[in-house]
Amino acid sequence: MTMMSGAQDKTKRNGPTPGGGTEFGVHVSHRLINDKNNVIDFTERRLMTYAENVTDAQQKSVVEALLNDYREGHVAVAWKRGDPVYFRIAR
Repeated sequence: MTMMSGAQDKTKRNGPTPGGGTEFGVHVSHRLINDKNNVIDFTERRLMTYAENVTDAQQKSVVEALLNDYREGHVAVAWKRGDPVYFRIAR
């Protein structure tokens, strides 16, 4: 069994999953982080870019609703093959 250093272990956990996607995550404002002002939420930015590039009006409204739900902490988002996938968070 090979031991990984902390940096290697973190890269393995936060990188792409074997299925070609990323792990699910919630908006930075809903995480336990001390200084949220210095953190960039790349999923939020990626969803914004995705919504800007969608040409179908119905799909665009769905992605914008997903972005809003993500910001409010109602969903966790991951990426699979370049597309967002999500699940609702029960509170």
